[in-house]
Amino acid sequence: MDCGGPCAKLCTALEAPPVTLWQQVFTVEPGIYTAVAYLENPNKNASASAVPFEFDLYDASGTLLLKQNGTTDIPAGKNFAVIAPGVTSSTTIASAAFSLGNFNWYRPQNSTPLVVSNIVFSTTTTPIVEATIGNPSYTAVGRTNVVAIVYNDAGNAVAASETYIGSVDANSSGQAVFTWPRAFPVVSTACAAPADVMIALDRSGSMASDGRNPEQPLTDVKTAAANFVSDLSSADKVGLVSFATTPSDPLDMPLTTDFSGLKSAIGNITIHTGGTQYTDIADTIATATAELVGAGDLGVKKAIVLLTDGIPTQPVKAGDPNYPATVASGAAQAAINQGINIFTIGLGTDVNATFLRSLASAPDDYYTATTSKSLIGIYNAVSSSICQKQPVRVEILTDTPND
Repeated sequence: MDCGGPCAKLCTALEAPPVTLWQQVFTVEPGIYTAVAYLENPNKNASASAVPFEFDLYDASGTLLLKQNGTTDIPAGKNFAVIAPGVTSSTTIASAAFSLGNFNWYRPQNSTPLVVSNIVFSTTTTPIVEATIGNPSYTAVGRTNVVAIVYNDAGNAVAASETYIGSVDANSSGQAVFTWPRAFPVVSTACAAPADVMIALDRSGSMASDGRNPEQPLTDVKTAAANFVSDLSSADKVGLVSFATTPSDPLDMPLTTDFSGLKSAIGNITIHTGGTQYTDIADTIATATAELVGAGDLGVKKAIVLLTDGIPTQPVKAGDPNYPATVASGAAQAAINQGINIFTIGLGTDVNATFLRSLASAPDDYYTATTSKSLIGIYNAVSSSICQKQPVRVEILTDTPND
């Protein structure tokens, strides 16, 4: 048979089959499940309607429990999801296998692309996802299927739902709302946006005032700083500068996504021997600022997290005992003027809390650690402020009307 010509029906043999990227079963409530298959149609100019599908649902031992059948549309040239909601089973469903039945490809007719925006996820009581579905064309679109898939920070889907919105007028929009009756079984967090962070750690002589083998409180400080790195997102860049009489030169670690290497650099910090070690906060902030401005990414949040157990004593100026604090304040303000957030941590009882609070971007960005044992909790609080954590990532999929 000649498959050429203007006929809307296409040759199935000449089009690539849809690809199932994953299939999964989510527990909605005890005994109630949603089966989901996530597929890709690689054909930009081929769509299909009323395509039969089947989910085979199994228990943990691989025994087939039941089948769910239905029909779905396949939009042209994009990813789409097939959902079987409200599946009930007295036996726990552990896995699913998905398949499509026979169908014919057609050229999409009068395709109208929709635009998804303003995705909002909230968990004040139970999970809710809201999204705006815009129609930028000059033609109204009819009833449209919309699917929401919720992912954790590891990129794994944890929930899915579908809804329908009615006709959307030309150059107008509709609202899609998805709800779930209880919290998702996998609770996770992810950073809303990446950040560039410079860690500044005091390694002056007083950081071994509680012991030399191991050096304390420096050892606890390094442990807490490494834990802080683990709390950041893999999309973040983090660097390290340690300081005493002068900041480290070269840096202990420039901005990097190699968190393993960064933790090793933290572990390698030691107190220098061979003379008294003073505290230069001004040059340390300036060094961290230069790295963030010179090697950081444009448009991302930037932060310096500085920990010290003393007061600034360097650099000095004859006749001006306040000079170390004055230039440190100037360096901090210069960093803030360039959009850098400064978090300061005062360790122990010999710090000037008023001074360190004045260096911070805001009063609440200063933290007091009476002992080194409280540092992990403080660093966790700082990471939450930097990371601007959100619970999950949400993907919204829409049918293209009139496919």
